[in-house]
Amino acid sequence: MDEQVRRSIAGALDTAIADAASTALAEASRDWSDDRKGRELRQAFGSLHDRLANLEMPDYRHPLAPALYALWYHPFQVNLAYASFLRIAQRRGGRLTDRAALYVADFGCGALAAKFGLWLAALELLCDGQPAPRIGIDLIDDSADMVAMGERIGERFETLLTTLPDLPVRLPAVETRRINGIVDVNVPPDSERWLAALHAFYRPRQDDIRDTLADLYARITPTLGLLTFHRDNYGMAEYVSPFASDLQDLEICRLPLSGDLPRTTRRRQSWLQEFSIVERRGGEDRRRVQWAPVRGLRDNVAFTGAG
Repeated sequence: MDEQVRRSIAGALDTAIADAASTALAEASRDWSDDRKGRELRQAFGSLHDRLANLEMPDYRHPLAPALYALWYHPFQVNLAYASFLRIAQRRGGRLTDRAALYVADFGCGALAAKFGLWLAALELLCDGQPAPRIGIDLIDDSADMVAMGERIGERFETLLTTLPDLPVRLPAVETRRINGIVDVNVPPDSERWLAALHAFYRPRQDDIRDTLADLYARITPTLGLLTFHRDNYGMAEYVSPFASDLQDLEICRLPLSGDLPRTTRRRQSWLQEFSIVERRGGEDRRRVQWAPVRGLRDNVAFTGAG
């Protein structure tokens, strides 16, 4: 993919994240006083960062949590998914699959990082003259609000891409369906079947996650699985993985999107400054949102498993 095209796509996604999160934050706090806004922001902010730092699930039921997640974590997660799917395609001779269709069961889908990663990887393959399959994703997540946040970003992203003059191909269709449980899984018969679990592992729930992934594996019999997780969670990832073979490192050391997200940075900082919150973790003042932060590359890994 031409680097100018890649930068244009990154700019559109930056705008989509900032716009969607801004709208969601404004809607959630429309009837709140400034004092309540400050209290709710601190509560959601603390839950998100503190629990994720301890590899625990945040309270995604908080009305501000999905938008804050989008502003703080979604860019890197999308970039990691994008890189992972590109790496899989490289291992397969430049194609995601030899089939006409690809089905993915996305466990713990959250704000749809896997969908964005597949979107971008398929778009890159098309730009490079390679075919892209029809893609269908079953979304499995307890948080309807997180899924809605991802869908809102996706709708804005699709609209913005239509305005890019240098995009040589159209964004490929990726159909998604949120399902209530494994019993609702519906795999098209002509599709290659994958299982994705991107940063869906939390220590207090490891036994439940293991059982659910085992049931899901038995239901869809995937040919390939993609697991991404915090490096400190490697032991748990091995424990919950339903794949009989050893996990294979995807060797993600360089991500396709780079640089800053200026619009997301401005949106994030405006809320922090309005309520006098200073973000400092590990002695680092994180004023800029980046697609590929050094800490993210150091602390997160991607593995595949064979069916």
